[in-house]
Amino acid sequence: MRFLISLGATALILSPAVVLAQDMAKPDAAPPAATAPPASTDVPPSASSAPPTTTVAEKVAADWSKYDTGAKGHLTKAELGRWLGDLRTANGEPAPDAKWVDSAFAQTDGDKNSKVSPEELTASLSSGR
Repeated sequence: MRFLISLGATALILSPAVVLAQDMAKPDAAPPAATAPPASTDVPPSASSAPPTTTVAEKVAADWSKYDTGAKGHLTKAELGRWLGDLRTANGEPAPDAKWVDSAFAQTDGDKNSKVSPEELTASLSSGR
């Protein structure tokens, strides 16, 4: 019962109990050859060639409005289940069943108010709760 969230150079493999980050950097193509700029404007290769990374918080913020119907500022169990289901099916896995969604929601709802905030979702995905 795991699924993968792709975050640019990082991917998260999720299950109701565990969230693991693993490096998934795979450059699409070799960077084009270029002539070196004058010495006074040289940029260290590591700074210029690093792929852009997306943090968990940025990914949650970017996708939040798609799942927070009515712009309430929180997700219901059904909304979280739809989000997780979309993530799983996008990765070729079957949609989660109700028991799996119940477990994931209980683990994500840190303050146990039956609502998942963006902060709770980000914390859960980041920490492996």
